Amino acid sequence: MNGMNKYFILFDQNDKNELDKIRKTAMPTIMNHHKLKSAGYTILTDFAENLLDKYSDEEINKNILLVLLRYGPVKDKLYRLAFIRLNGLHSR
Repeated sequence: MNGMNKYFILFDQNDKNELDKIRKTAMPTIMNHHKLKSAGYTILTDFAENLLDKYSDEEINKNILLVLLRYGPVKDKLYRLAFIRLNGLHSR
C-alpha cells in the first residue's frame, strides 16, 4: 500500500491541558499549546514558544489573546464545520 494514512484523535480541553503540562516538562510550552495547534494556529504557537526565554508566560498569553481577538473568528459570524466521528458517521 502506497501513501500515508492520517488519523485525527479528538481530545477534550482537560486532556489538552494535561498534554500541555507534560510537554512543558520537556520543552518550552505556552498555555493552550495543543488547543492553538489543533485550531490551526501552528505558526503563532511556534513563534510564541520561541519567545518564552525572553518574555513571561503572562506577557505571551496576553499578546496571543490580542492576536486572536484581532485576527481570529468573529462573534456572530456563521462558520461551517465538518465533523466525522471515528465510526465514520457525519455529525452536524
